[in-house]
Amino acid sequence: MFCIAIEEMICVVMKSHDFTFDGKIYRQRSGGSIGLDLTGVLSNIYMCEWDKEVMRKMTEIRLKILLYMRYKDDVNVILDC
Repeated sequence: MFCIAIEEMICVVMKSHDFTFDGKIYRQRSGGSIGLDLTGVLSNIYMCEWDKEVMRKMTEIRLKILLYMRYKDDVNVILDC
């Protein structure tokens, strides 16, 4: 039940972001807003799975990873080919 409640709260927040531009109020149509803490947390959760998949594929094709760093959705990789 707790997970279902969290999921519903996330959906409500993502559908309820209002912002102003040129004196008018708009509702963001999709996605999370830049600067919203929740957006950063959700991107980190999603990207953790991405990290695992990238590392698995690099290992599978025998690339030696010297450095793998990520901040949100920005990834830096140094390989020894």
